[in-house]
Amino acid sequence: VVTLYLGARLLVKQHDHRNEPAETALRKLAAVLRSDAPIGKEIERAADELAQRGEDRQYQSIFRTIAQAYAYRKKVELVYRPPNGKPFPTTFATYLIEPSLVGAATYILGPSSIDKGKREYSEYKLGRIQSAEITQEGYAIPAEYQGLEVMRHAWSVIGGEAKIEVVLRFSPNVRERVLETEWHPLQEKPVDDSEKPGWLRWTTKVPSTLDMLPGIRGWGADCEVVG
Repeated sequence: VVTLYLGARLLVKQHDHRNEPAETALRKLAAVLRSDAPIGKEIERAADELAQRGEDRQYQSIFRTIAQAYAYRKKVELVYRPPNGKPFPTTFATYLIEPSLVGAATYILGPSSIDKGKREYSEYKLGRIQSAEITQEGYAIPAEYQGLEVMRHAWSVIGGEAKIEVVLRFSPNVRERVLETEWHPLQEKPVDDSEKPGWLRWTTKVPSTLDMLPGIRGWGADCEVVG
């Protein structure tokens, strides 16, 4: 029961505006758990908190469309606006819906018609989708697609084989904070840095550093990129 509560809290933290489908799901869960009164009430409060977030009807409509298309394995025609780029239309088959703790965002992963021949899968942020419409064209997720396994070594939502080695150096100010958390499944055991006494050297491998950069910048002067 506590696990369900923690999941509900993470769901609320992961959304920066109202999401009625998620809110409805939380209320239904709270109703089921009324026999565990304290937990049921806390989950209902989580739904109330989500209901107070800013309204974005377009986002909610797109979320419903994507979720329905994913459930019934139907492709969607969508218009996507990339960062600092022009919106473009594409046909998309959703293989995975993945939340990201970076930027309180949700992404869809799968093949996009505009990227056909360039890369196997694309990652589109739901908040950047301007319109979405379900088509009658079905799809099947290939047996060789490993689903969540693809994301196992991702820092956030960019999955794949972890080939890029990242080496960071942390100052004594944040040493304890770094050591108390396992930040990535492939990270090596942090060691004392030989070049700067008191500093900590931290190493891991990731598929891409693109979604890792905001977190690195967040440490400010207490983190240096070594390699």
